[in-house]
Amino acid sequence: MSEIEKRARELLAAEYERFDLPSTAAGVRDGGYDLSPSMRALVAALTPPEGYALVPVEPTPEMLQAAAFGVARKTGQKFNPMMSAGYAAMLAARPGVF
Repeated sequence: MSEIEKRARELLAAEYERFDLPSTAAGVRDGGYDLSPSMRALVAALTPPEGYALVPVEPTPEMLQAAAFGVARKTGQKFNPMMSAGYAAMLAARPGVF
């Protein structure tokens, strides 16, 4: 089971619990309801389009370190705080959800 499917199952199960249907929620969490239109819609909504990846809004220290090493290999430069600003600029320029 992929991480996306696990997340979809948890979201759907939480909704069933809100409607006081704990046994249905448990069935969703245990792998049932694979053919449910709701499950398929959730998985589709959580799956990034081909060629895209989900990334955090704020870069993690590991992401910044990876960027610094990548830049250093290409240019010989060391890490600088502008990498965070560059990341923010890239996110601001991203295309809209389609």
